[in-house]
Amino acid sequence: PTEVNALPIILSHFGLDQLGFNYTLISLWCTGDEYKSKKVMERNAKMYDELFTRLSLSPIPYRILLDRDERDVRALQTAYGDKVIVMSRREIENYFLYAPAIVDVLGQLEIQADAEDIEGFLESCYRAHSDSDLFPRGCKSDPTVEIVGSEVLERLFAQHYVSYSKPKHGLLFSEWFVRNNPSQVKEIADLLVPFLGDGSVSA
Repeated sequence: PTEVNALPIILSHFGLDQLGFNYTLISLWCTGDEYKSKKVMERNAKMYDELFTRLSLSPIPYRILLDRDERDVRALQTAYGDKVIVMSRREIENYFLYAPAIVDVLGQLEIQADAEDIEGFLESCYRAHSDSDLFPRGCKSDPTVEIVGSEVLERLFAQHYVSYSKPKHGLLFSEWFVRNNPSQVKEIADLLVPFLGDGSVSA
C-alpha cells in the first residue's frame, strides 16, 4: 500500500523519524468489513487489543490509519475509540493530485508532460460526478476530497502508457512534496502527531 512507503518520508520531514520515535508501520490486509460492519468492528477492535498486548511484556500502543472512503467515522470511533484515525480526504492519493508534482513524477519515468494539460485532466475528473468509478456515491461537497484519487492517477498514467503503482509512485510523490510543497501533505502528519509526537509540527 502507498502509506507504508509514503508515511515515513512525510513524517520524517516534520520531525517524526522512525528511529527517534521508535514506531513501525504495518500494512493490515483486510476485507473492509473490519471497518464497516458494527459487529465485525467490535470483534476486530478486541482482537487488535489482545494482539498488541501479547506481543510484548508491556502493551504496545497502536493506531490504525484509514482512508475515508464511505466509512462511517462515528461508528468507527465507537468501536475502536481513539485507536482509529481517518483521513479527511478519501485516499492518500488525493493529496498527490497536484499538476507540478505529477509532471515531475512522470519526468522521473522519462515521460514529458505539460502542467496545463495535467491540470485540465484533473479538472475534468473533478467535474465527472456521474462517473461511479471516480465518485462511487456521487459528489456531495468538495470533489478534491471525495474523488477516488488512485483511480485518477491510474487513468492519467495510462494515458502515458504506464501502470500506476501505489507503492512505487507513491514514494516518488511523497519525496516531491516534502522537497517542494510540504504544506500539501502536512495534514497527514498532523493526524499522527498527537500519537507520535508532542502535538505540533511545522512545515
